[in-house]
Amino acid sequence: MPGPRYGGTAAVLNSQLYVIGGWTWTPPLPNTNLFVYNPPSNTWSTLAGMSHMSACGVAGVINGLLYVTTACNGSSGYYNYLDVYNPATNTWTSLAGSSASHSSPAGGVINGKLYVAGGSGSSGPLTNVVEAYDPAKGTWTTLASMPSAVNNPASAVIDGKLYVFGGYDGTAVVDTVQVYDPIRNTWAVTTPSLPVAAQSFASDVLYGIAFVVGGLDSSGNDIGTNNLYIQCPSIP
Repeated sequence: MPGPRYGGTAAVLNSQLYVIGGWTWTPPLPNTNLFVYNPPSNTWSTLAGMSHMSACGVAGVINGLLYVTTACNGSSGYYNYLDVYNPATNTWTSLAGSSASHSSPAGGVINGKLYVAGGSGSSGPLTNVVEAYDPAKGTWTTLASMPSAVNNPASAVIDGKLYVFGGYDGTAVVDTVQVYDPIRNTWAVTTPSLPVAAQSFASDVLYGIAFVVGGLDSSGNDIGTNNLYIQCPSIP
């Protein structure tokens, strides 16, 4: 990449990988940068930066636009910013923020809406608040709360549902798999749980299978495993 980053967000848009914001060690602040990687040419480009520093959020693509939440902006506390990037014009626009702050939450796009679940709230403690942003209306809706509040989980959308893997619940790193059904607006804790309790890891979906990779275990050790989570399609 053009610069080292951690704690930022990323998403695939127009078959390219967009990396937004994130922290650097020197100086110890989030960044405003937007980097894009083009696989065929194996090159990186730097595009228009955000109007504020951004980290600790989630990103999702809806109708060819990149939506990014920001909880860390370099100041103390957590925030609730939402911005959208238009690749056709290389411009950012600030949108209505969520009602709650979500630092290092779960997130995903389902049926044209951006879902954000859990994370740390504005005053620091974990929150189980779940919200969805509807670009067509330009509004946020508060939904059914998570069974267990966590931050730093991995998350993925499978079969139209948001899966939240592991995370830190304020006391311990957990191995739970929490699942949100947007049609019924309900949560469930499903089995099997993760093979190892983990946080600060990555996940994505290929061929309908969630790959849950790496992270930190309950002792703070790096994990090098690549776990597969397979969920059979549900019957409406």
